[in-house]
Amino acid sequence: MFISSQLVQHGQPSLCPTISRVHETSTPHYIPVGIPWHIQFAVINLHNPPATVQCDVSVEGNTTPLEGTRNGSENGKTFYHCEESEFEPKQGPTAGGTKVTICGTDLGQKAIDIQDPILIAGVPCHVIFSNYQISQRVLCVTNEAEMPISGPLELDIRLQGSKRHHRASTTQNFTFEVPVVSSASPDRGLESGQTRVTLYGEKLDLGHEGQLKVFVGPATCRMVTVLPYKVECITEPNLPGKQCIGLQFDKKVQCLNLSFSYIKNPVISKVSPQDTYYGGGRVVTVTGERIDVAQQVQLFIETTTQYNRRRRFTGFHTNIQSQVNKNSTNCTVVNESQALCRTPRVPADHKFSRAWLEFDGHTVAMNGTDTELSYYSNPKLCRAGIQEKPYQVVGQIVFVKGHNMKKAITEGEVKVSIGDEECSVSTLGDNALYCKPPLSQPRPANYDFTNILWDEDHNPNCTLVEPLLTHPEKGNQGAKLPELMVQMGGLWYYLGPVHYPSTVLSSGALAGIITAIILFLLLITAVMLLLRYKGRRAKRRYEQILMVMGQLEDDVKEQCRREFADLMQVPELSNQLDVTGFPLLPYGRYVERMFFPLAQRILLNSRAPPFTASDIEFYRLLDNEAFIVKFLQTLDKCQLQQSDRGYIASLATVALLDRPALLWRILLCLITDLISNNVERKPKLLFRRTETVVEKMLTNWISVCLFNSLRGSVGKLVYMLFLAIRTQIGRGPVDCVLQRAHFTLAESSLLCTHVDNRHLTIKVIKQEEGGPGGPAGQQLLDIMVLDCDSIGQVKHKILDQLYPGTPFSELPDPESLTLELRSLGGATGLALSDIDQTSEVNQSNIRCNTLKHYNIWDKTTMMLVPQSSQFTPGAPPLPGSNRRSLLGERVPLMSRNSLQSWHLIKEAEEEEERRRVGGHEKHHGTAIPEIYLTRLLSFKMGIQELMYDAFKAIHSLDGPAPPGIKMFFDFLDQQASNHGVSADIVHIWKSNSLALRFWVQLLKDPSLAFDVEIRPELQSTLDVISQTYMDFCSNYDQKISKDTPTRRLLFARELPRCRHLVDNYYEHVANQQAPTEQEFNNWLEQQSYTGELRQVAMSELYKYGQRYHTQIVRSLEEEGNEGLVERFQEVYHKV
Repeated sequence: MFISSQLVQHGQPSLCPTISRVHETSTPHYIPVGIPWHIQFAVINLHNPPATVQCDVSVEGNTTPLEGTRNGSENGKTFYHCEESEFEPKQGPTAGGTKVTICGTDLGQKAIDIQDPILIAGVPCHVIFSNYQISQRVLCVTNEAEMPISGPLELDIRLQGSKRHHRASTTQNFTFEVPVVSSASPDRGLESGQTRVTLYGEKLDLGHEGQLKVFVGPATCRMVTVLPYKVECITEPNLPGKQCIGLQFDKKVQCLNLSFSYIKNPVISKVSPQDTYYGGGRVVTVTGERIDVAQQVQLFIETTTQYNRRRRFTGFHTNIQSQVNKNSTNCTVVNESQALCRTPRVPADHKFSRAWLEFDGHTVAMNGTDTELSYYSNPKLCRAGIQEKPYQVVGQIVFVKGHNMKKAITEGEVKVSIGDEECSVSTLGDNALYCKPPLSQPRPANYDFTNILWDEDHNPNCTLVEPLLTHPEKGNQGAKLPELMVQMGGLWYYLGPVHYPSTVLSSGALAGIITAIILFLLLITAVMLLLRYKGRRAKRRYEQILMVMGQLEDDVKEQCRREFADLMQVPELSNQLDVTGFPLLPYGRYVERMFFPLAQRILLNSRAPPFTASDIEFYRLLDNEAFIVKFLQTLDKCQLQQSDRGYIASLATVALLDRPALLWRILLCLITDLISNNVERKPKLLFRRTETVVEKMLTNWISVCLFNSLRGSVGKLVYMLFLAIRTQIGRGPVDCVLQRAHFTLAESSLLCTHVDNRHLTIKVIKQEEGGPGGPAGQQLLDIMVLDCDSIGQVKHKILDQLYPGTPFSELPDPESLTLELRSLGGATGLALSDIDQTSEVNQSNIRCNTLKHYNIWDKTTMMLVPQSSQFTPGAPPLPGSNRRSLLGERVPLMSRNSLQSWHLIKEAEEEEERRRVGGHEKHHGTAIPEIYLTRLLSFKMGIQELMYDAFKAIHSLDGPAPPGIKMFFDFLDQQASNHGVSADIVHIWKSNSLALRFWVQLLKDPSLAFDVEIRPELQSTLDVISQTYMDFCSNYDQKISKDTPTRRLLFARELPRCRHLVDNYYEHVANQQAPTEQEFNNWLEQQSYTGELRQVAMSELYKYGQRYHTQIVRSLEEEGNEGLVERFQEVYHKV
């Protein structure tokens, strides 16, 4: 006996066509009398272990209890004690709203078999029929209970079309409880949030885990810990003021008689002292306001280090890489306005970058005059004499030599000890320290100094000591002399043992002292004379440097004023764009460009073979869903390149696009298999790349679903964004050789130099075709150009402004046109070109001609004519021109073929400037590239409104999403539920499927959907737009710092607003009503494609089937489908 798997399987229906056998030898269960019990159904997917419940069964006639059952009767009805599963949760609030899940077996055949409501301790629990699972699971929502109560679950099951009546009750009880909250701590926190609030009470873990919510005002408090007696959560940002604390159990939100006050974030006004050593440990006092509101105050520093990394293919060149680290220390809050912090330590080989304070995660920068922190190199201390001999105390003073000792510490902070007693510091200088030792020799402190490092190159007069980063521990119990120890913040210096000599000095000692003093005075005199000579020489050098720096400062000031003026002149592009229509590609060309790269499109257009008998049989075989799935899966497993897999996927999509419903089913089956194979290993990488056939087919399907959307306002706004980018770039100079622009969004393509330019308005004669039988006319139009534009750039600008909105394929090729200078009367004039006999030549470089090169001024008349009608020599020269000849429209210049062309800047000069800046060479007039970063901001301000409007239209909430997108997103939600995937992963899947596979590609290359030209200077800006859009669709936090790429810094403020658009759109699609099966099928038919490309696609698929014939046959045989094997082999036997 065979039945459909959907009648037997109680779990999720399979998306692939399968069947299941019903065996006749299963172990009998409890079956009423009168039903043949030798036919048994094999029920699968019973995951939950059973529990014991009581059941009543009503049937006509007599019933006979089966072996192993206990029977009884009540009110004339026979009932059985059968095994049943348990329910969850076991308790909930009296306010109701708790979802109770009842799991087991024989829980009806349909949702309507469950009688609503179910009684839980006598309280109604209404069934959620949409979550019903056949025979296994029932879900219901409790009503409000009048008082705390406990009791079993009771449910009635009435089979439709039958008189069978089941009534079941559990042996376990469900308890309704009343949660109680007694207090909350603390009662205030920062407006930036991140305050850990603890609620104390009883029975706070009622209901479903994760359904408890705490509200502080309108904002949700992020849950951290849920226990029966306390709940901990982290507050969200909010405006200052007092807010009510609310608590929600499953359904009811209760405003507690507790409040929480949001206080303004702390501010700091002064940090004292502001200097510290790299070893850290110095106590600084932070002064400000509202410091005691924060629960935790930390002092952070950021350090960087550089290291050389050898390149892979060059043996000796290296790259300099940077590494950023952060260190922090906890601060002690003294009162409302003060906190004490110890400065963190800077690791070895690191450089200090910046410092900041964090109050419960709220960052306060320390970059003001009174708050900036400065780090200096650690002091170097040395001890007199050599390492082996102890330090001799002479008189009532101890003298310690060193360097950099007073740079970042005061004498009151330095601690000196001799043994276990203190040596009082009396004087601290930059190179010396004096302290008063105890009168008698102290006892040794017995420190362990086995790890002390001494300088190997020490001299007899001074031995350098490496500082310890932690306080030494006691361990040397055999020391006889006390130790001399100096502590400076977080640094400890061990200067060896100390010996107290006798107070009586010998005559030899006195003579030695006097001699040393005389020699010391002579040395000081010599040093002073030497320093005076070097000081005069340094003064002359300093005056020279001041002169060069002053000139450089003037240059930088001029550049800054110029860039600031450009920043203030941001045009309103939305008013300048006249878009009456936009050149959207026809559906056939749209499919061709979206599915196939340019090289594959050229190959497909060259192949148009007629249909053969084998092609027809192969096409009929493509009607079989199981064959197509196995065919594509087999090719995906073959050793093919990624481009070949994408080619096969596009061929299959085109071949099946005349039957969209079949294509949709195949796609779901393949994606289900893809998710099952990868969800455990790398769920976040699903749909991110196009490495498999199914991923490329998904890209093609998304493109088909969104074509109709591009016909409306979405396509118009995306096209307007493209025009705005092209217009904004054209406002400033563009180097036609290096493809660097004055205005751009990409730092890599920014023209980091000042180019003198002037806006010109030229008169261009436009030829107009006459009417039927009428003469042709001419029209004189104003065209905006720059005098630094090359002749080729002028041609493009003329065509853009003469024919706005005209498809690119219908425009004449600029290379086939000649730009001619016309006289005032309109007579034929001179031909202008990029390179001619008058071009400027300098050594091995030749410069492209510009309008300034030809001395073109405002209101000059020009005309674009075909090259066949060029002017021949003989016209008079330009007025005011001192050039001897302006002829030569792309004249072959044999002597100039080897010259390297340049337009605005030379590539060799640019590399030299970068080398000088990187090598820190002093060079007058060297440009600072960072000055020109304001141009990026100017460009962004010009297009940001159009950019936001386009993104808003892409994620519009005004109308329903395309049915294909709605059904696919619902499919992803269902797959995530089946595999237990989190909501964040589902968000990534949707963004990878919709945003990354379609919108990112379209924003990066608008020519995929529009008949436009993507010029080289536009590509880098379009790349930034597409990468920014992908950042908006991601759900991970991006930390902003000075090392963040400029493209993220530009749009950091717009990130929350645009992410809100994406989240709302996904929620809008999820809440949208799914189309009916008929509506979806009608929509699928509208996406059908029956163009000539189908014939070529099926022919190419036929060739792949012939090439991998053996592998496909083996895969079909493994499935045991002999019929498909025979049909597939017959196709190729007819060749």
